[in-house]
Amino acid sequence: MKSESTYITENLDAYEQGADGFIAQYESCDAAEFAPRFYADMTACLNPGDLDVLDLGCGPGRDSFCLADAGFHVVGVDGSQSFISRAHRQSEGRISPNPVFLCDLAPELIKTRALSRNFDIIFLNAFLFHLNEMDRYVLYDVLSGLMKNRAYLYATLRRGPDCLGRNMFDVPIEEMESFAIKGGFQIEVAERGMSDFFGREGVSWDHVILRREW
Repeated sequence: MKSESTYITENLDAYEQGADGFIAQYESCDAAEFAPRFYADMTACLNPGDLDVLDLGCGPGRDSFCLADAGFHVVGVDGSQSFISRAHRQSEGRISPNPVFLCDLAPELIKTRALSRNFDIIFLNAFLFHLNEMDRYVLYDVLSGLMKNRAYLYATLRRGPDCLGRNMFDVPIEEMESFAIKGGFQIEVAERGMSDFFGREGVSWDHVILRREW
């Protein structure tokens, strides 16, 4: 297994070098198309202005902006400075309240924790597969400290081969079940074996919801 400094650095380098292409890909689809169940649940929230959302792995901000436009208070976090810079540029001149965007590294999320904020909702859309098993368990402990007692977490779990020079790791549903039991969450598998949105061969997704007093 590669060390943290090696595989995370390699992934960030791949995103920086191919930033324009990745941004074009992310922005080519509507936010709600990628995680329809998540957006259905968010639409059902009666008072979004009372809810804080952490969009971890926000990329150039597609989902963060969509959630902010719906009235949620959003913090978007990504390890790519190019993606965060794009998000900041898109914030200019907007009428709706803007998300807060941070360039921060998982699994420790030092800058995010320094905000001293707790979140009602955590959105992990196409993110967890960037971390190996050891670092995912570190992240779960960090997320536990960032969540309110009443909380909702939505994660998409990737299965399939690496692509485009990035290191990718399968995330088993059983791992999320363990996290749910430890944190006192109810778990629901919203989608299992969902086809890849961009048609990549051998890639599929499981969508998992964790709820606590929600």
